[in-house]
Amino acid sequence: MKFYGTESVKQECLRLCCIMLAWRATFPYLEVMEVRITREQEARLAEIAEKAGTDAAGLAKDVLTRYLDDEARFMAAVEKGLAAAAREDFIEEEEMDARVERMFRS
Repeated sequence: MKFYGTESVKQECLRLCCIMLAWRATFPYLEVMEVRITREQEARLAEIAEKAGTDAAGLAKDVLTRYLDDEARFMAAVEKGLAAAAREDFIEEEEMDARVERMFRS
């Protein structure tokens, strides 16, 4: 392989390559995942990212993180409900109606 540049540039590139290899050996689980999206989705992502003052990749990462957090909370609530049902730990209909009413008022 032919390398163009000064000796200091070559040394810096070699140093960075060594750091990257060491990083990858230390953290092999930090892989990149490729997600395929449509051109329309990509355009929407770029538009929203621009309005938010960030880049599309950063926005996608934030959105995915929020989704995964929400999904984990939802799944935990479902498991809690199923466990309560298994224990036959129910509330009266009037209490449920009151809870729903409070939920809609807030």
